[in-house]
Amino acid sequence: MFPKMSLQSMSLTSASKSAPVASGGGGGTEYDIDAYDGQTITEEGDLVSPGYPTPYSTSGDTSWSVTFEAPVGQTIQVTVTEFDTTNTWYQRGLTGYNAGSATPIVNKIYGSAVSNTGTFSGGTTLPIVFSSSGNEMTIVFDDWGASGTWKAEVAFV
Repeated sequence: MFPKMSLQSMSLTSASKSAPVASGGGGGTEYDIDAYDGQTITEEGDLVSPGYPTPYSTSGDTSWSVTFEAPVGQTIQVTVTEFDTTNTWYQRGLTGYNAGSATPIVNKIYGSAVSNTGTFSGGTTLPIVFSSSGNEMTIVFDDWGASGTWKAEVAFV
């Protein structure tokens, strides 16, 4: 299992933490990473930034994690289709981990594809696609005093 991260200070202004409610958007089920923080999801859908499509805003060290679990024999493919944050620090951002591993599948995704800042796995273009080696993946998003929106399609293949 992925090690639990400590939170030193967290303030979220666009979405308040509440019971998880998946919404059905045009692309299927939508999972807000804030509402599903620390949980395991066993269905495909879109993982989105807190309060999406309204931009989130954080102050201090903030971190969320969600684990997706596909049926045995399948892997998980994540396609980041939108990413527009004010974070330009390479140690904060969105990444994924195979079950039981502390080594990221993909380098941190941070910055803004809209204003062409930051890095997106060696480039500045979307979409970014990464996959698990097994049937579980933990997706982590951490930030420090930034704001923005992002969206990632999660499929079992």
